Amino acid sequence: MSPAVQPGPLVVLSGVPEVYGHGLAHALSAAGAHRVVRTDGEDLVELLTGEDPAPAVLVVPEAAAERVRSALRGSPVEDRVALVHLAPGAGRDGFVGAVRAGALGVLDPDAELETAVEVVLSAAEGRVLVPRHLVDSLAEPSGAAGAPQVAPHEREWLRMLGQGGTVAAIARSASYSEREMYRLLAKLYRRLGAETRTQALLRAADWGLLDEGGNGP
Repeated sequence: MSPAVQPGPLVVLSGVPEVYGHGLAHALSAAGAHRVVRTDGEDLVELLTGEDPAPAVLVVPEAAAERVRSALRGSPVEDRVALVHLAPGAGRDGFVGAVRAGALGVLDPDAELETAVEVVLSAAEGRVLVPRHLVDSLAEPSGAAGAPQVAPHEREWLRMLGQGGTVAAIARSASYSEREMYRLLAKLYRRLGAETRTQALLRAADWGLLDEGGNGP
C-alpha cells in the first residue's frame, strides 16, 4: 500500500490587496496549496475552524497582525495557524519584529510571486524563510552604544509590552488613563529612536532593557 499523500496547507489571505491577492492565490494553488481563501477578515476563525486539521497559513497586512492574533487567541485553531505578515519594504527591524511577534514569514508585495509562495509554504511547515539580503544584516552584532536613559518604570512598561501586555493593562498598573499611557509610550518610543512599538521593542532588546533585573544604560 502506498503511503498517504499529505494535503497541502489551507492558506487564508485576509485583507490582502485585490490584485496582489489574486496573483498570489493562483500561484499558491499551482504550487500545491490544498485550498486558498480570500477574505476581508470578518470570518477568520470560522474559516479556519471548519477546515480539516491540516496546516493552515494566514497572510495578513502587518498593520492588522496584532488584531488578528487577538481574534485567534484562545480559539481551537490558535496552535495550528502560522501567521505571515504582508509588509512592503520590510527591512531588518521589520523582519525581526514580525518573527519575535510570532510570525513565521514576512512577504514583500514587490517580491516575485515565486518567492512569496516559498515563504508561505515554508511557514506551513513551521519554518521561517530568511531573505538572502537580510542574512548578513541579521548576523551583525548589536551594540548598546548610544542607548538613551530609560527610567525603571519605563523599562517595566517595555517588558510588559514585550510579553504581550496591552496598553490598557499597562495604564491600569501605572494608574494612568489609556489615552495618557499611549502619549507616554509614544514619547518613550521617540526617545528610543523608534516610530512604532515593534521598532521600540527591538531597540530595547538590543540594549538589554527587556531583561528581568537589567539595569539598562
